[in-house]
Amino acid sequence: RRLIKELGCHTDDVFFIPTISPDDILGLGDALRQSAQAAGASWHLLFRRNIYEGRRSGYASQEVRLAELRRLFQIFRDRCGTVPVSFYTDSEDLTEQYNRLGVFEFHTLPIPHTYSPDQRLTHTGPLRITYLGDARREKGFHLLPRVVGDLRGDYLETGRACFVVQCNYNVPDGEPEAVVARAQLENLPAAYITLYKNSLTSEEYRNLLLSADINLLLYDPQNYYARSSGVLVESLAAGIPAIVPAGTWLARQFLLPYYHHQATARERMELVSSLPHHALCWRRTGGPEVKLKEDDEFPVGFEEKLCCYIELPSYATHLLVHLEFADARSEAKLFLTPLDWSESPLEEVKVILVEAAPNRTAALLTRLPAGTATLWFAVGSDERQSAVTIRSLRCDLLCAPAGRSLPSGAVGLIYQHPDEIAGLLREMIEYYDHYRKTALEFASHIRACHNPQNLVSRLLQKSTPRFVARVSATAM
Repeated sequence: RRLIKELGCHTDDVFFIPTISPDDILGLGDALRQSAQAAGASWHLLFRRNIYEGRRSGYASQEVRLAELRRLFQIFRDRCGTVPVSFYTDSEDLTEQYNRLGVFEFHTLPIPHTYSPDQRLTHTGPLRITYLGDARREKGFHLLPRVVGDLRGDYLETGRACFVVQCNYNVPDGEPEAVVARAQLENLPAAYITLYKNSLTSEEYRNLLLSADINLLLYDPQNYYARSSGVLVESLAAGIPAIVPAGTWLARQFLLPYYHHQATARERMELVSSLPHHALCWRRTGGPEVKLKEDDEFPVGFEEKLCCYIELPSYATHLLVHLEFADARSEAKLFLTPLDWSESPLEEVKVILVEAAPNRTAALLTRLPAGTATLWFAVGSDERQSAVTIRSLRCDLLCAPAGRSLPSGAVGLIYQHPDEIAGLLREMIEYYDHYRKTALEFASHIRACHNPQNLVSRLLQKSTPRFVARVSATAM
């Protein structure tokens, strides 16, 4: 109310609140109801927190829990009446969540704070592996000591890499896991890791981001299935490769180039054999044999997976799986168990979550352990409550060039389990030129969407015609 009074609101004014919680809007509703001038302005509210937990298939079971939130939005609607208020999130997945409430129509805004690759801050010395954000479990801070320890001998002690870590606590005394993790990091030599224990100014944050060579975003997959990350958008827009968890908004931002790189592995390796889904001998898990035709779409469930055995020539080194989903927003889990000649497992079953890219496709390239004679392969849905329909599936057996290994991704890397982080980081360091090059090529695609001009344009489109006309005339 004080802000509204001091500004002296006009009907041409546009107010944008870039981070607001549902509780905050009741106070805003009271202020708008008490000021006729403010009520005539255009108000734009952005919500950045998830209201459903986990993945889409679990939303329906949470509706009762959201009754109070739905009622809160209804109260705001009743208080504000005809006040022009627009509602937004900054990810399509969050927009879907808020639209399920059925009170206001939400739209998705771009993330405006982006940089270009020519703003990168160059440096000499080792590659900088950077973690930005406060020290809390939700951001994966507790995973850092193990990752740093794994790279110590080969990369930190040799001067090939170092860590730069923002680690101020998000609560006064810090979360217990964060306190322990920071204490472990503090015991490392300064040449290996630089710790920033206090909140950063905008300039300090910018400098750390733009001087990074690799950014680690080890976010919790449950919380970040739908939520965005400004750090990731800033990194990708500046051409900085990143490592992120599977099944999150973060991974979905570069699925197209990531899958394209994996799918084109056929061009960099020798093709041993190609097995489309109708050439494989499938059966339902614990059930009968299933015969598929070339044009068949087939559903797979959480319990009723489709599984088969694939015989491997001794010189096959990689499996490349191509998937096409019937729906654009699908996801499936692949299960792989390599067996030796006596049908004994060489590794524990590997479970891999794959999500459809915007073109409904996915590709997975995985190395096969030496001595693999047979591969048990299965595909199923990720959620107990839902099935997924697959339009086509193909398994390519490949042989890598003798004595050579190849990068497995592009732009960034995606881990299925935290145990994989250190290994992926090793790969990114070894093939850094490739990841840097592909990240730079992708940067323009990110900046075309996420930039301040796009955000302002979207806000003006939702504002009053009089304001849009006045701004257009002024701009000319």
